[in-house]
Amino acid sequence: MNDNTVSKVHGSPFDGYEQTNQKIPIEEVKILPPVIPKTFYAAGVNYKKHVLEAASLLNREPNLPEKADIGYRANNAIIGHGDPIVIPKDATDKIHYEAELVVVIGKVAKNVSMEDSLDYVLGYTVGNDVSERTWQASDRTLW
Repeated sequence: MNDNTVSKVHGSPFDGYEQTNQKIPIEEVKILPPVIPKTFYAAGVNYKKHVLEAASLLNREPNLPEKADIGYRANNAIIGHGDPIVIPKDATDKIHYEAELVVVIGKVAKNVSMEDSLDYVLGYTVGNDVSERTWQASDRTLW
């Protein structure tokens, strides 16, 4: 993206791509999520300040875990830029949002050392993590 235009590309960020000279105005483009995985991981309860703030909003004692909770998310939690966020009808008014750093892993990895971990990162993007706090407080399985 440059000067409110995007360049058309052929290929995949995972398998290689080629940028063309064709420029398209950004307002004519639908910006999609960078990836649609089958499932993905999310870290939760990993910012002390946020845990304390959330507990205060719910009038509860904070529950600070020893390490972050890691859980799966379904791919329908990923939407494109400008897409509506669907809030269920039976949700309370305790809907909260958080900006998140999203790390896109570019190749299969398992038991990777910390020293080698960044070799597996394809790139970064941003996310908007939306939670219904009443439901979340009653279910710590990181739904």
